[in-house]
Amino acid sequence: MEKNIKNLKKELNQRKNKKEIVYDVVGVELKVRRLSLCKTLSAIAEKICSSSYLCKIEKNQITPNRYYLKEICNRLDMTQDKIDTLLNLKMTLAKVIRAYLTGNYSFIKKSYDEGNGLKNYRYKIIELIYYISIKDFYNANKIFMELMLLISNMTDFDLAVFGLFSGILSFYNQDFIDSIKTLRAVNNSFGIIDFDILKIKYTFYSFKCLNSPECISEYNKLKLYLLNNGYYELLEEANYVMALYLLKNKYFYNYSDIFKSIKSDKYRYTLIYLSRYMLAPKLDRSKLVTKANDFCSYLELLHTDRLKGCEVIERMNTSLFDIDFNLLILQYLAQNDDKRIEFIEKIALPILERTSDQFMIDLFLDELNRISTSKAKYKIFSQSYRLLKNKLYG
Repeated sequence: MEKNIKNLKKELNQRKNKKEIVYDVVGVELKVRRLSLCKTLSAIAEKICSSSYLCKIEKNQITPNRYYLKEICNRLDMTQDKIDTLLNLKMTLAKVIRAYLTGNYSFIKKSYDEGNGLKNYRYKIIELIYYISIKDFYNANKIFMELMLLISNMTDFDLAVFGLFSGILSFYNQDFIDSIKTLRAVNNSFGIIDFDILKIKYTFYSFKCLNSPECISEYNKLKLYLLNNGYYELLEEANYVMALYLLKNKYFYNYSDIFKSIKSDKYRYTLIYLSRYMLAPKLDRSKLVTKANDFCSYLELLHTDRLKGCEVIERMNTSLFDIDFNLLILQYLAQNDDKRIEFIEKIALPILERTSDQFMIDLFLDELNRISTSKAKYKIFSQSYRLLKNKLYG
């Protein structure tokens, strides 16, 4: 994945303007479909146009006659609805970006379904966004690999959108540094505000997951964009994520100000639950958990019914992750002290090597110190401690 991200960044940085041609993706689609049907140029063009004319359409060297285009598409088993979808694909992709930002996942699903069967790279980008939106990261990564083979053919617009959602996919893969690097390499020269907001949002999210203070400047930038463009409802989520960062780092003065601005019951109860869990663990939290997020529910289950909680967490999808859901912590808490050092060595360390989450590294350093002191397992402890310390302090 890291090598592919480097290749994508190289293409983004070195790309010279590749002008948009109205029928650019049409030519790609016709060629891919023709080859998939094992048909020659002459077989498709027969009694419609010359083979050379079709060849020029496929190479985007001419703007095709609409009658010829319709007949060629029919011969390639494309319905009129599919032809219309193909011709409007750029506009659809721009709308899909907005739908992803605003959480209109039904529109993304509709666009995915309407284009089903198209084989060009622009539709594949819509596929990528669809799989990310439903958190099917196995298929999202699969589509990402297919698109990497096509980046040299993409227009500037398509490459930028692909770069944006590659950065978002890296975030969900918990490759936070790669996510930041990719997002910063992407340029929006198309005036799409939704594009810029998503870029800043996931840069902010990645810095938050790295527990880096740079997330504060990204938050302020995101807040300004949302206010200036009327996305007031999205500001609530940004405030919530910032509050999570401030709470985790015990910046209580700033945290209190942001907490007061949050109206969502789910966000407020999640923050109250986590603050009690961290600062006053003996206080009752049972009434809070019903209105908090799933992460809090699992934390409470481990506290009230440890055996059941451990069973539930063991069955969870290991790729489960979100800005306010850390499966690694749940998995660790589900272990007893005798198995926690082994968990840190075999499971946590490889993940932390990739994510570079400084908060988590510090947490596990403290845990190793606590366990080794209570269990007198200094020999076992030393190697893991050294590896984590090297990761944290270089």
